[in-house]
Amino acid sequence: MKKIVVAMTFVATVAATSFVGVMPAANAADATLSYSEFMATDTYKEFVALSNAYNATIWTKSNIVVDMHTTVVATGQAKTIDVSISANKTSAKADMTIPDPTTGKTVTISYGYANGSDYQNMLMWSGSGSKNAQAAADRLGKSETSTVILDSSTPPDGLEPIDPTSIFFLKILDVTQGLMAQAANLKFSPMTKSADITDPTSTDYDFTLGMPATSLTPAVNYEVLYEFDAAGALSHLEMNGGLPGTMVMSVTADISSPDVLALDLPTDTVHAKAFNAMVKQITAEKSVTASANAIAAKAKTLAKASKKTLTAKHITDAAKALKAKVTTVKNGVKLTTTYKGVKGSVCVITAAGTTNVNHC
Repeated sequence: MKKIVVAMTFVATVAATSFVGVMPAANAADATLSYSEFMATDTYKEFVALSNAYNATIWTKSNIVVDMHTTVVATGQAKTIDVSISANKTSAKADMTIPDPTTGKTVTISYGYANGSDYQNMLMWSGSGSKNAQAAADRLGKSETSTVILDSSTPPDGLEPIDPTSIFFLKILDVTQGLMAQAANLKFSPMTKSADITDPTSTDYDFTLGMPATSLTPAVNYEVLYEFDAAGALSHLEMNGGLPGTMVMSVTADISSPDVLALDLPTDTVHAKAFNAMVKQITAEKSVTASANAIAAKAKTLAKASKKTLTAKHITDAAKALKAKVTTVKNGVKLTTTYKGVKGSVCVITAAGTTNVNHC
């Protein structure tokens, strides 16, 4: 079956990582069918047909929006994750608000796709933690609020594909497909069909999936619900399970296709290739800075000994005395080296009788 919803892989991941130590939800139906038996039921086949019909029409829409909310309550503490995904035919973006596992403070991860490349906010980009990254950001006039264009359609580590095709055709979403890695260990209840409680014009398809008890772990069950509106469009999903007082998890997702969508793309940007090149350039510069400072100090000594104002000749003479490999530039010398294929240079020049050491 084609995948039909934009955030259900995340749902499946939450479920898969929550199996240990969780008892079945109180209102869960018995999960006794194998995956193959589950797929052979008439209601499931009807669900597949409806899902395929939805998939066939979704690309005719101009926009798609998925809003997802996850709450996990364990040992009396609640953690909430919110994900909002928006896409049109050429661009897409996602904002995830999650608790930092170390500090507990709320962190927002933003990433998206535009002009053939994924992008991510600087604060959460893996490259921002490299040595000399802060110096590179300062040199380029960027900050943690800037956006890095990744120069690739491969999503950042640990994040799902965000290109429009993946969103519209929902390549990251069918909960049963997402759990296929554990299908041999899972059991399913028969899928049921009913009118939605809050909107009788919509139809709900509901089932339970679970992992039977073993000698080491208790049984775990999650109830899953797909809601289709009167036009046959997937509009809502839910996944719930847990044991009150120990752990309760709730995941909901709302899907819509608005005619108009304001998809604001970042403007304060830097390309990852340019940023990484600057990091390498600064690393190269720092490797010759000590030699540049030594030349500056020696030039001051030579000028003092000659009882004359420091000039460019004192700098070139100092470089010769120290046997430094330099090239002559206006008012001084330049030291250059290469780090991982990128050149970096530091100049020692004179101005108003003093030396100045800086990248050049």
